[in-house]
Amino acid sequence: AAQIAAFAALALPYYEKLCSGDVSYQKTLEELNAKLEEAGLSTFIETTVAPAFQSVAKNLIAAAEAQKLAAEEAEKQKENNDESGDKI
Repeated sequence: AAQIAAFAALALPYYEKLCSGDVSYQKTLEELNAKLEEAGLSTFIETTVAPAFQSVAKNLIAAAEAQKLAAEEAEKQKENNDESGDKI
């Protein structure tokens, strides 16, 4: 339980960075791994937490990319509609 609490305290800021979608997944993970190693948690993390953390992070990144594409598509559609209105 102490390892989980220590991990949570260290990982939360990095998780929040990943959720923002404005950071490099690889760089953020490297920074987190360095902090965990300093705290003596790297083995616990590699075997217990990292697989789940990576899965969540990848899903968040995919969702952010999909949201960005949807916004770009909506903007294109709006521009097309505006151009169509100009022709009438």
